[in-house]
Amino acid sequence: GVTWPGSLAQPQLLSRLSGKGFLLYPNIFGETSCIAAIEAQASGAVVITSAKAGLNETVEHGVTGICLRGDPHGTSYQREFIEAVCGLLAQPERMMEFSKNARVRAFRMYTWATIAAQWLAMFEEMKPKVVTGRYSGPLCLLEKTHSYLNTGNVVAAGRVLTELDRTPFFKKEA
Repeated sequence: GVTWPGSLAQPQLLSRLSGKGFLLYPNIFGETSCIAAIEAQASGAVVITSAKAGLNETVEHGVTGICLRGDPHGTSYQREFIEAVCGLLAQPERMMEFSKNARVRAFRMYTWATIAAQWLAMFEEMKPKVVTGRYSGPLCLLEKTHSYLNTGNVVAAGRVLTELDRTPFFKKEA
């Protein structure tokens, strides 16, 4: 009963995920977050994945899905993965509870309004940092050089470029 549809546009993906039951993701990559897992949960799919990096936050183990420890290439992990899927298939009421929890959590935590509110709260907690000097950044210094060149002041342009070359931030950014 498994089909591989290939790449889909997001509305098609969400439509196809809705009511499908699972997102099976034996991940080996250290995700910082996982949009696929968030979208799957928003559609009510139960995510079974690896307990790696951001997936531990994206999927709430035992509540919205299952996060398995270990190496997906290993036989013990693979056996545990299959047992987790079969265990949920054998307990449809538990699977429905995971599905409901996943949808509620996804729409509570991952809407644009929620994320924007979190970012605003972080920005409001940040202490202001005074920026010194009008011509302190590399682009400002290049604009200043250009302005000097346009007015024919080659010596001043040379001084700014020499200073720019000595500036560590520019070497790190270049």
